[in-house]
Amino acid sequence: MPVDLKKFQRIFLIHQKLRTKFHYDWEALANACESKLDIKVSQRTIEYDISALKNTFFAPVKKRKGKYFYDDIPYSIFEVFDNSEYGSLNELLALLRQQKAKDWKVLDEILMRLEQRIGVLGGEESQIIEFEQQSLKGLEHLEKLYKNIKENRTLKIMYEPYQGSIQERIIKPVLLKQYNSRWFLFGWEKGRENIQNLPLDRITKFSFWHEEVLPSGEFNPKTYFKDIIGVTVTDSKLENIIFNVRKNRAYYIETKLMHSSQQKISENDSSITFSISVKPNNEMWGKLMEFSEDLEILEPENIKNEMNRRCKR
Repeated sequence: MPVDLKKFQRIFLIHQKLRTKFHYDWEALANACESKLDIKVSQRTIEYDISALKNTFFAPVKKRKGKYFYDDIPYSIFEVFDNSEYGSLNELLALLRQQKAKDWKVLDEILMRLEQRIGVLGGEESQIIEFEQQSLKGLEHLEKLYKNIKENRTLKIMYEPYQGSIQERIIKPVLLKQYNSRWFLFGWEKGRENIQNLPLDRITKFSFWHEEVLPSGEFNPKTYFKDIIGVTVTDSKLENIIFNVRKNRAYYIETKLMHSSQQKISENDSSITFSISVKPNNEMWGKLMEFSEDLEILEPENIKNEMNRRCKR
């Protein structure tokens, strides 16, 4: 049966409320849905959702004096999710990842928990959707870092660079981001002005730090990553890069964009010409070099020369 994402959002939100020690009547749960999800729901809808929690997810829902509550607080909806009407965790995660682009509220926590359960706890694999299986170092930190960001905490992080000894870094984390099968932590660091980027696989351990690190500016992920490929922001100027790709590889680039700014400029029998507007960084050069045998930079001249230099190494 197909996933009803709106219904699942409501059920998950109700579950989050009931797993506290408080009791809620239907109006309080409906108000929570309106506040968090920007939707109005009726008493009947809340009753149907409560019924789904009890009968589909086997949640320990009780009702007393018109108010709902759990009589087993440690209960987790994800422990029984693999056998629910919504299919396996992997199938739901695939759908939620697509919907995340719509900025649905509450999806952050749902996705986080599903990522953690599938990637760390080893949820049951889907029979019709399969994800690339990878053993990622640092993934064990994901859930705790996520919670610390939600709780607005400052951390003392032991960080091991690729070359050199372990460093102690005081970071106020603000974002976890995945790119190219790796997770990265972004945050404000004591003694530095700019947002710092730490790969999770270089973090050995971390703990709560008692001193607050004050942000030195605004951090908006949408604008911060807007002009780059990957996760590395540099002082490079924005470049409008035009490149030509042979047809045998061009279709891949056409369907899997290098960057959100990518446009197709022209096409002939043997090649397609594209443009991207980005600030050059290592990830950009890595993408271009993947296609170096079939790709030619047309302009600007400085990017063309640098590409030729890298290809001659």
